[in-house]
Amino acid sequence: MKNKAITETFLCVEYARVSTANEGQKDSCENQIKLCDEYVKTHPELRVVGKYVDDALTGGNDIRPEYQKLLARIKQGDIRYIIAKSTNRLCRSTEVDGQLQKICREHDVMIIFVSTNQVFNPFNGDDVTMHSIQMIFDQQYIYTQSKNGTIAHQQKCEKKILDATDVRYGYKWDKENKCMVVNEEQAQYVRKMFEWYVFGGLGVTEIARKLAELGVYGEKSGKILTANTISSRLSDSSYKGVFYINKKGSKLNIGVGAKKIRFDRPKEEWVAVSGPAIISEELFDLAQRVREERCHVYDKPSKESSQARFRGTHLFAGKVFCGDCGTQFHFRYSDRAKTIGEYKDCFGKMKKTLDAVCNNKEHNRIREDTLIALCQYSINVFLRNHGNCIDNIVAIVREASREALNDDTQIKAYQKRLQKLDKELKKNLEAWRDAPDPDMRDDFLKMYQENKAEKTAIEEHLVELQQQQLSFDELEQELQQIKDKIEAMKQIEEIDRSVVDNFIDRIIIGVDGKVTIILKFGTSFDAFMQNRVLLAYDGTGDIQEIPFYNLQFIQNLEDFKEGILYYQLGRCSDRA
Repeated sequence: MKNKAITETFLCVEYARVSTANEGQKDSCENQIKLCDEYVKTHPELRVVGKYVDDALTGGNDIRPEYQKLLARIKQGDIRYIIAKSTNRLCRSTEVDGQLQKICREHDVMIIFVSTNQVFNPFNGDDVTMHSIQMIFDQQYIYTQSKNGTIAHQQKCEKKILDATDVRYGYKWDKENKCMVVNEEQAQYVRKMFEWYVFGGLGVTEIARKLAELGVYGEKSGKILTANTISSRLSDSSYKGVFYINKKGSKLNIGVGAKKIRFDRPKEEWVAVSGPAIISEELFDLAQRVREERCHVYDKPSKESSQARFRGTHLFAGKVFCGDCGTQFHFRYSDRAKTIGEYKDCFGKMKKTLDAVCNNKEHNRIREDTLIALCQYSINVFLRNHGNCIDNIVAIVREASREALNDDTQIKAYQKRLQKLDKELKKNLEAWRDAPDPDMRDDFLKMYQENKAEKTAIEEHLVELQQQQLSFDELEQELQQIKDKIEAMKQIEEIDRSVVDNFIDRIIIGVDGKVTIILKFGTSFDAFMQNRVLLAYDGTGDIQEIPFYNLQFIQNLEDFKEGILYYQLGRCSDRA
C-alpha cells in the first residue's frame, strides 16, 4: 500500500473491534479509538462524524450491530475515509472484505490504517492486491484459533477439568486458584427455588414471580425469569455437584451473514466433572421425580394413544384404548335391557385405511363394572403404599411453615429498599432546592413524589407481611385440618367421573388380555383377563364381586413389564 497525502477537508468515521471480553482486551476498543483520534489531531483536514465500536464480536462475519451502522453511514454518500487501527479490526474474512471494498468503490471511500500509517484505495490495483494478501493471513488466523480451541477443548474433556466458560448461575470462577466456587449470594436463591418446587408445590411460573419479589431477575435482560429458565435450572445437575461438559459442539462458519453452526452432542459423549454442590443429591433427585410426575400429567398426549382425549358423559369415556391399534374404546350396553355397560373396540368402524388391521380380537371389550373394581382397587393400593409419604406431608408442611414464619428474607428486602428510597428522597429534595431553573425543579419534584408514593406502598405491604405471620398455635390448628383432609384421601369408596379424571391417565387393553392402568402420578398397574370362566354371569343381574389376588405395588418399569396385578373377569358372553 502507498501513503496518500490528504490535502482537503473530508468527513470520516472511526471503527474499533475486539473479539473477546477477557481482561486482556478489556480496554482495547478504547485504545483503538484513542489511536484514531490522535491520527485525526495530526490531520486537521479530517473531521470525524461517527465512531462505531463492536465489543466481543468476531471479525469472521458482518453480523455486528455497529459495523452495520458504519456501512449504513457510508451509504449516505458524504463519507470519504474510514479510520481503523488495522485491517483485522474491520474484518477477518475475504468475503466480508470483498463486500466492504465493493461498498467503498460505490461511494468513493478510502480506508486509513493508523498502525501502518497507510491509506487503502479500492481503485488502486497495487493496494487491492496487497490488501487481499493481508486479508488471507487474517482469515487464516481465525481457522488456526478455531483449531487450537478444538484441541484445548479435547484436552479439557480428557483431563475432566472446569474453566470459566462452565460458570452458570449460582457459581463464580476463582481466578487465583483457577477453580469453580459457589456464589453464596446467588446460591441462596437456588436452594429456595428447589425447596419451593419440591416442598412448596410451586410451579416454575410461580417460582419466577417469588424470585422477582426478592429482586432476582434475569442477569442480562433485567426482566422476570422465564418458565424455561427456571425449568432448566431445576434440571441442571451441576447444583448437586456434577457438571456436564461437551454437551454442545460447533462448526466454524466465516463470511457474509455467517453464524457459527451449533449442535447438541449425544448424551453418551457428555463428560461428567465433579464440582462444588449447592444442594444435596437427595433434594435434586426429588425435584426430578416431581418434574417427571408433572410432565406425565401435563404433557400433551399423542394422537396414537388418545385421539384428542374425548371427554364424554360415560365414566371411562376417552380413557380406554386398544394396545394394538390405539383405537379408543366406546361405551355401549351388552344387553337389551341396557343394564350392563361395557367398552368395546370400534376399530372396524374407525379405521382410516382399508388395509389397516387390528390383532386384538379376543380382548376387544371389557365390562364397566370390571373397570370400576379394578381402578378402585388400584387407586387404593397406590394410596396405601403412599401412606407414609402422605403422612410425611404434614411434617413437611409444618417444617416449611415454621421456616416461613422465621424467614424474613422478603421483609429484609423491603427494608433495604426503604433505606435506599430514604436516600433518594433526601437527594431529590436537595436537588430540587438547588435547581437553577423551574423546569429542573419540576423534574426533581416529580421524582420526589414518585419515590414518596413507592415508599408508602412498601410500608403498607410490609405491615401486611408482618400481620400475616401466623403464630405456632394457629399453625398447628391449620395443620390438623390438612391432616384430616389427607386421611380422607387415603381410601376411595366410590368411583365417579371426577375420581377418574383426577387419578386415571389412560387404560390400555392388550392383545394378550393384559389391562394396563396408568395413573397420573407415573405409576402403572397390570391385570390379566383369563379365557376360562371362573365367575359366570347368569343373566339375573346379580353380579358377584370380582376377586383379586397377588396384588402388589408397581415400583419400577421392570415390575410394570412383568405384570404384577392379576384378576379373573366375569364374562357376559362367549367373547367377553
